[in-house]
Amino acid sequence: MADRPDVESQDDSADDDHTHTHDEDVKGPVSHADVAMLTDEDGHHFDPHIVWVETGGTVTWTNENGSHTTTAYDPEFDQPLRIPETADPWDSGMISEDGVTFKWEFEVDGVYDYYCIPHDYRAMIGTVIVGDPDPHNQPGLAEPQDELPEEARDLFERLNEQANEALDHDH
Repeated sequence: MADRPDVESQDDSADDDHTHTHDEDVKGPVSHADVAMLTDEDGHHFDPHIVWVETGGTVTWTNENGSHTTTAYDPEFDQPLRIPETADPWDSGMISEDGVTFKWEFEVDGVYDYYCIPHDYRAMIGTVIVGDPDPHNQPGLAEPQDELPEEARDLFERLNEQANEALDHDH
């Protein structure tokens, strides 16, 4: 990972006071959001599950413990498309060292869904809302595809509700 400019090692110890919940109050957009990648008594998850950044904003994922990736749901990674069609997909590669970060800048308004490759089957998934997207025709707000693991489909339904609520979109 050291040769990747967007993956960095951090000396600062991360805040260990995380409360795992799927019902989050989504605030934004902000210029930068931080997401923890965790393995704890609740399983494997991103905290928070949903963040909202401005167009051109960044998200930094920090590996708190375990081995994780942050990877866009995109056919490039043998997954269904759940990011805007014109957006570039990302993959952090495996991050196993505590405190290592991966940073991504989001240039296209939309709703982006992502996952952890080794924990996809356990619904280690998250959502990034970028800018002020039109909620209609967003792959990231679509009904979860049948080929996704059942746990992920269930969690996407909850995350979609929260994202739609944040965007003031009623079905």
